[in-house]
Amino acid sequence: AVNIRNLSDEDDDVRLTAIEALVTSTWDPEWNPEGMIEEGGLPAVVHCLGDENPRIRSAAASLLLATAERGDGDAVVLADAMPGLERLTGDSDEIVRIKANEVIQALQTQGCF
Repeated sequence: AVNIRNLSDEDDDVRLTAIEALVTSTWDPEWNPEGMIEEGGLPAVVHCLGDENPRIRSAAASLLLATAERGDGDAVVLADAMPGLERLTGDSDEIVRIKANEVIQALQTQGCF
């Protein structure tokens, strides 16, 4: 809950630490996005897709990818992630572009749109 709240912090470092902590938690084979979804975290993650810091944009896409890969792709789409993801396919940062395309591909494969 603290990390989700911190995604909206004005401090770049606080946002980066929060999103990276959330991404790191996805490395646990037992991780499930339900808790983050129930806490209302997806809109905050989607908002991070538009962050000025490319590391935050990339981490947000990674978190959405993990969410989709664990079977909650519909929740990602319902959180209105597609406009942000589509914008990132033309991002100036190559890693951000790759991550955004990976999320879109995963959502497409799952038939989420």
